[in-house]
Amino acid sequence: MKQFVIKNKFNLLFVFVFFYFYYYPVISLDIKYRDDYIRALFLNLGWVDEGRFISKWIINFFTFSDGIYTAPLTQLLSLVCIAFTVIYAAQTIFKIINFYSCSLISLIFLNPFYLQNMSFGYDSLPMTIATCCAIISALLIIQNKYYIPLTALLTFIIIFSYQTTIGIYVNALVFVLFIYYLQNGWNHNDKIYIKAIISLSIYLLFCVIYKQIYPYLFDGSASRIVISLSNVKTNILQTISYIKLLFFNIHYLLYITAVVTLLSFFIFHYQQIKTKQIKPIKVVVNFLIVGLLYIVFLLTAEGASLLFKTDISDVRLLIAISFLWVLSFYIISLASKTLYYLFYFCFCCFCFSFSYSYGNFLKDQNHFFDMTMTNINYDIGHTPGVSSAQIFVLNPFPLSESNKRLASRIPLFLPLYGEQNFDWLVAVKMSNILPYTFSGDERMMCQFVTARDSATRTGISSVKTAIYNLYYYQNNIFIDFHTNIKNFCKK
Repeated sequence: MKQFVIKNKFNLLFVFVFFYFYYYPVISLDIKYRDDYIRALFLNLGWVDEGRFISKWIINFFTFSDGIYTAPLTQLLSLVCIAFTVIYAAQTIFKIINFYSCSLISLIFLNPFYLQNMSFGYDSLPMTIATCCAIISALLIIQNKYYIPLTALLTFIIIFSYQTTIGIYVNALVFVLFIYYLQNGWNHNDKIYIKAIISLSIYLLFCVIYKQIYPYLFDGSASRIVISLSNVKTNILQTISYIKLLFFNIHYLLYITAVVTLLSFFIFHYQQIKTKQIKPIKVVVNFLIVGLLYIVFLLTAEGASLLFKTDISDVRLLIAISFLWVLSFYIISLASKTLYYLFYFCFCCFCFSFSYSYGNFLKDQNHFFDMTMTNINYDIGHTPGVSSAQIFVLNPFPLSESNKRLASRIPLFLPLYGEQNFDWLVAVKMSNILPYTFSGDERMMCQFVTARDSATRTGISSVKTAIYNLYYYQNNIFIDFHTNIKNFCKK
């Protein structure tokens, strides 16, 4: 390890700086993101209940405490893990560290969906460590005689830290096998295919064990891994819809890349046919294999839809989706390195532009929230008799006007932002600003909504603004933002 770091210190530094600037918009803002608010406010990480006790150990180890918020340190440590994994994978797969090998592997993390993962002050580090463990685990079948115990160890870390990375393990393993197949065919001398089957069996065994022990060891209401075939189609369609949102305004780039990928694979095989290195029938087989790979990558893009009970909703689950373009760019490189560099440069420009636009989106939204909270605090503070009131938030916090326009141009910002549908999150964020307690008692909310919508509106006073309405009812404060109204009176 020490020799590896010393030998590659400049390469590690270069990759670290590259991804630092890519993820800089979400790191530099130092904005708590979603679950970060609850964990930082109540110091209740909640991972153990979900079977992710290794995530808690990781945070405790690096923070020397039990759940203290230390971002952006956690995100910077994540970048260190990414840099190490990229260099190690480039060396292991291609036997050389150069711009081509590092750039191709970097595409795994050059993933706009991973911006949500890196937005978390707490989860970013456990998620990234699990992702890196999954990639390294897939590389163990390449001339490593200790691959069985090491695979078991890394699988244990993944299962009990961030189970979604099972998908990236599968995709990384399949990609490694595909490269080996193109270079060596079905050569069984080093037993790499047998090793892959054994490694996959280890992962499957851990999944089954986890599923069995989860109800007895952890208090979560639902297991993170549930063997189910019911939502495969729904999850694939959801994944495709997110891909469409990502390339919403540049569909032509997808079409061009698809055509160039097919032509590149054809040119690669045509050159082999001319030199009699391959038979035409094998070319057909190879094209079928590539088509199958894309299906596999799509299936496992969100962490293996076969292993999830519910439909995917958070784009952070799409860690493994980057192998869709990793495979395409690798095929292009087989025909022409120059063409590969051109596509890589264009894709980098797109990813960086997307990242910095999203950073501005977050910054504007946070500024809008702070200004709105200042006004709400003023309105509440100048109302007598509410010093001990509870605060109820009826609806999600709205987007700023500028972000509404931006989201209409780049729709993926909404699922990346991931807060527009959580009224509870607004209440938690307010508890950091307003000197009052908040409550999520839906029974009380239903009682208020019924009284507000009645003809008499007895005992209700209000302050109305363009963004929110404040209601005072039974010594409680109800904040109603002008967004979708939730039904609190469901039976």
